[in-house]
Amino acid sequence: MTARSAIRGLVILFLCATPVSCEMFEDTKIDPFEGQGAYFTMYGFLDATRVEQEIRISPVRRTPEVIRSPTDDNAFIDAAVTSTDLETGVSVVWRHELSQLSDGAYAHIFRSSQVPRPGRAYRIDVVRSDGKGSSATTVIPLLTSLSEPVRSQFREDSGILFQDIALPGVTLAANIEVFYDVTDGGVSHFFRVTRSYDAEGAGNGNGGWQFTLDLSRDAAFVRTVAEPVLGPRLSLNGMGVRVRWADEQWPLVDGPIDIEILAQPGGLSNVENGFGFIGSIGDYLRFWDITDEAMRAALGLDGSDPAPR
Repeated sequence: MTARSAIRGLVILFLCATPVSCEMFEDTKIDPFEGQGAYFTMYGFLDATRVEQEIRISPVRRTPEVIRSPTDDNAFIDAAVTSTDLETGVSVVWRHELSQLSDGAYAHIFRSSQVPRPGRAYRIDVVRSDGKGSSATTVIPLLTSLSEPVRSQFREDSGILFQDIALPGVTLAANIEVFYDVTDGGVSHFFRVTRSYDAEGAGNGNGGWQFTLDLSRDAAFVRTVAEPVLGPRLSLNGMGVRVRWADEQWPLVDGPIDIEILAQPGGLSNVENGFGFIGSIGDYLRFWDITDEAMRAALGLDGSDPAPR
């Protein structure tokens, strides 16, 4: 299944949760109330890289209703939301906000200030005033000290230098940042340049994620950013990578990943007594020294005077 087909399917299912006829998408009618005991739709994720968390909650109704104005009857929601660290038992109460979306409609967004701990399981409960409700449990991804990046030798293709980076244990990358640590050649001043790789790469079949660095492009960017600060004699001393990555409950897709889209309600659900999906995002951060003199020289970041342009 490709990322495009997965996202298209999720978008269709999202549209079917709004007052739009689904006949154009499916001939089969499915009544979500047939099983009964469903109270809320929950979707979103806990993010270990952020302090502010948010999820979207909707009461389950037989007839979908769009909130057009804060004065609409359905602008009120009978719901109390808490998240509980299942290891410590500590609970956090979430605050409700009626937020306007990009299409002008409104949605029930619940927010909290907390930093989820890697490796911990969290249960999110949404409860009505009569005690009935829905819940979902997610585990924040955790990588061990053995999960170090596996770096290939740099290679040249049509005059451009590349390097493959494998991230063991990272099953689904949401966002990748690469760091280049340079000095002024005399190691008296340090400067870090960040290069975004979005969600490039794919699963490598060994339980990890792999992407390719365009070293030539990045070296030119590093020089553009760092040279006005440190001068022309730049030396690459170290590199690093930071990845926001998803837990194992997320659907596996090929190609670029948009976590916000995949978190929309769809066929994938881990909600008890309700619908939707609650996932989690972990933080992968690793650094390494650059000791390959040939690589530094090839990139023009070996502390020597740059070649004339």
